[in-house]
Amino acid sequence: MEFADHTDWLALALTVLSALIGIALTVVLMPGAWLCIAAMFFIGVLWKPELISSPWWTFGIATFIALLGECLELFAGAYGARKGGGSASGAVAAIFGAIVGALVGVPFLFPFGSLMLAMLFAGAATITVERFVHRKRWEESNRAGFGAALGRGLATVAKLICCVAVGAVFTIAVIND
Repeated sequence: MEFADHTDWLALALTVLSALIGIALTVVLMPGAWLCIAAMFFIGVLWKPELISSPWWTFGIATFIALLGECLELFAGAYGARKGGGSASGAVAAIFGAIVGALVGVPFLFPFGSLMLAMLFAGAATITVERFVHRKRWEESNRAGFGAALGRGLATVAKLICCVAVGAVFTIAVIND
């Protein structure tokens, strides 16, 4: 890539910086991939469209990857609860428990408090629903809760991989043109 002037170098620096910040935000359960998407739209579509040979294709592919990460994150805890023998309402409880846990965990043990409490709350919400609503035994409820917590943790890993892919797509598109 030939950079014509200092604004091309600035665009590259902002691209890399937005990718790194996006990855860091994803680790703490924040919408890091969407920061990368917003930066890509601003830099690659609005500000310097000549910097990327196919800005709309690049933007579309990165947006698809980010949406895939969101879907994986949303449903992985529920899937884990169901695989652990939980009910549909236990799976829904895992989703809401993870959201509440992530929000409550932000001020604690930064940056991993939100991840740990999201896993804990997903499991606890599933256990509570299975035990007290569906009257399952503790062993069955705990198995479903463990599945929900494990699914929540794996969801974060999957979303992190998607965020890295979004950042890589954007950075490679800027460098390779």
